[in-house]
Amino acid sequence: MNRNYFARRLAALASIAAVAFVTLATPALAQLRVGLILPGSMSDNGYNADGGRAAEALISELGVDAQVTENVSVANQADLYRQYAATGFDVVIGWGGQFTDGAIQVAGEFPDVKFIVVNSGVDNGSNLASIDTDIEDWQFLGGFVTARLSKSGVIGWIGGQCFPATAANLHGVEQGAAFANPDIEVLSIFTGDFEDPIKAQQAAQEMIDTGGADALTGNLNNGWFGVLKAAEENGNIPVVTEWAD
Repeated sequence: MNRNYFARRLAALASIAAVAFVTLATPALAQLRVGLILPGSMSDNGYNADGGRAAEALISELGVDAQVTENVSVANQADLYRQYAATGFDVVIGWGGQFTDGAIQVAGEFPDVKFIVVNSGVDNGSNLASIDTDIEDWQFLGGFVTARLSKSGVIGWIGGQCFPATAANLHGVEQGAAFANPDIEVLSIFTGDFEDPIKAQQAAQEMIDTGGADALTGNLNNGWFGVLKAAEENGNIPVVTEWAD
């Protein structure tokens, strides 16, 4: 799959949503201030990097003041939402469904600030909305390809945290894999951390050693580097990810 396609799609969606969600009473776009909260580092060349591209698109294409905070933990999400809202930002975007709870909490405290959560289904009808990318549809293709690449009939899926969007990711992979091979076995695990490559590598290695997986996919950010390392150390078994060609 082509990473640049998804980068453009997510950046465009976030940019459009940030502007469209603002009411007519908002000042001109050049005065609009948008804050983005990322779960990891933009150096991941994937999901977090696309958050950075979304900010760049807001700045270059629309002329708004967009700022990014990287490596925000789930525990600190409400504090970051609150910090942006309290310092004059018009829109705050949580770049991941794991940031849903904080958005719900802080949206109630700042009714004049707009909050958007990517890969979530949250909506309060006034100042809180979300972007759903129908992740299960394109992960169906990922599961299909992963199953086709497997010779053992066992594939592994490694995820970070479990919430509706990541569950949909896994279900899409399972359905696509079953379409490719009705007898396929899909091993899956949530490590609890999208960003930790060590946890991801350990999970992948366990699937290879004890489960017999010979093709891997998943839903991670910086954690992908751990999966890729496990694959390399085990004969360069195939890894299917939406972020790298």
